Amino acid sequence: MAEIRQIFDRSEIQAYLDGVQRGGPLAHTASDEAYEEMREAGAIDEDPVEWAEEIPLIERAKKLLLA
Repeated sequence: MAEIRQIFDRSEIQAYLDGVQRGGPLAHTASDEAYEEMREAGAIDEDPVEWAEEIPLIERAKKLLLA
């Protein structure tokens, strides 16, 4: 984790983590518009349970990276 903090400023990490809206393989490769189109077309499996499981992981990452 020290390596991440050496590459990115704390404010950059904070801004990124505050903006996390979705996870999975398309999180960083599809634009919001493309993601929404694929979701509406049924190409993305929507699993609210999986999304809920990711929330504590993101919060833990925030604590570790911004400490």
